[in-house]
Parts: sequence; C-alpha cells; structure tokens
Amino acid sequence: MADSAGVCVADLMARDLPTVSSATPAFDVARRMAHEKLRHVLVESDGQLVGLVDRAALLRHLVAHYRAPDGRPIGEFVLHNPVTIGPRASAFEAIQTMRRHRIGSLPVLDGKKLVGLVSERRLMAVVHSVLTQATPAPPPALWETST
Repeated sequence: MADSAGVCVADLMARDLPTVSSATPAFDVARRMAHEKLRHVLVESDGQLVGLVDRAALLRHLVAHYRAPDGRPIGEFVLHNPVTIGPRASAFEAIQTMRRHRIGSLPVLDGKKLVGLVSERRLMAVVHSVLTQATPAPPPALWETST
C-alpha cells in the first residue's frame, strides 16, 4: 500500500467477492448473508455488475411487505445501477462518494468489468492508520515519578 496520500481503491478493495446471479433464490442469498456475516452481495452476469443487494435494505423490504422471500429470485430485491468507482480512484474520493450518496460500499469497475468491492470498513482501516501515524504519543504525566 502506498503512503496515505497515494492510497487508491485498488489497494483497498476486496477481490474475493460475494456474488450471485439474479436467478438465485432470495432466501438462499439471505441465508448466505447471515451465515457469512455479509453486509453486501453483488449480483453479476458474465463478470458484469447487474446490481447490489444490501442486507439492511433487503430486511427493510421484507418487513415492509410482511412476507418471506420464499422462492422469489434475488433479482427482485436488487439495487440496479449502484454507485460505483474505478480501481485507480483515491481512497479519499471513495470516502467522499460514499458520504455523498450515504452508502456503505462501492462496487469497483474496471471499464464494465466487476473487479472488486470497497467498503466503509476497509476505508476506516486506512483512516485509522493515518490517524495513528499522525497522532504523537502523549507526553508522560508530570506527576509520575520514577523509583
């Protein structure tokens, strides 16, 4: 990883992506999300991003309509055309984009090909690292005495 000013999305993104097809039963996706503790699942077709399933949004939809997903395909619950970012974008640009759109993750596209996912959790790790390096250790307390 480059220094904090040069960190780009490609340095941070997850490459082992949780993906499903639009035809995957919604119940199977919900079970996988719970079992693997996933907040987001990408829906793809032939390496192309179709959309994104967000755990909180899926739960809100199911509760709002008072029904279980049964055999319905996850394609019915997909957020189509999610906000995306390129792998060469800066970490700062990713943070700005996520804040502006109030989202917790960004699919990473190289052209039209899905290559990764950057999440607020990964970005927080960068922020933590930068703050840790930038914050000097506190001076020793004046009242401490050596024995």
